[in-house]
Amino acid sequence: MKYCCECGSRLRTPAGRDRLGRRRCEQCGAVFYASPRLGAACIARWDDEVLLVRRGADPGYGLWSLPGGFVEARETPGAGASRELLEEAGVGVEMERPYALFRVAAGHQFHVVYLARLCGTGFAPGPEALEVGLFGETNVPWQRLAFASTRESLRRYFADLRDGRFGFLFADIQPFASATDGSFEAA
Repeated sequence: MKYCCECGSRLRTPAGRDRLGRRRCEQCGAVFYASPRLGAACIARWDDEVLLVRRGADPGYGLWSLPGGFVEARETPGAGASRELLEEAGVGVEMERPYALFRVAAGHQFHVVYLARLCGTGFAPGPEALEVGLFGETNVPWQRLAFASTRESLRRYFADLRDGRFGFLFADIQPFASATDGSFEAA
């Protein structure tokens, strides 16, 4: 951002005064923060299987992920995860609880993942999905997952399912190379 959204004047970063690199308007003094974006997804469950979508958009075109995306300004993270599932797979869920929170430093993002129960199996790919399916642990396309947060969520979920207890996971995520277009991690 080069110009102030309040008055249109040029922004600058005061040298040596702000270790976080916040930009400040030269005219009105407004401060602009580089806050992280919040993504939300859900582990939508049906018996011992989870719903995954094969992405029809970048990043990760053609790869599998949990249904999810960025939270909109006036919705809760849970509502955002539920909306994204409906948009990507055309099916509703009963939200249960937050399950994981990932800090994705490289993308200036946080991803919150919820546990949820599918309301039915009448799902179908939405405009941003190529395919939708239910997967048990043995048939998850582990080598074709779009995001490290999806991989870590599923890895932990299936371990918790075997143990019969579900905790809460907080972790930093490092991007991993996708099979199609290099290294990325995004919601």
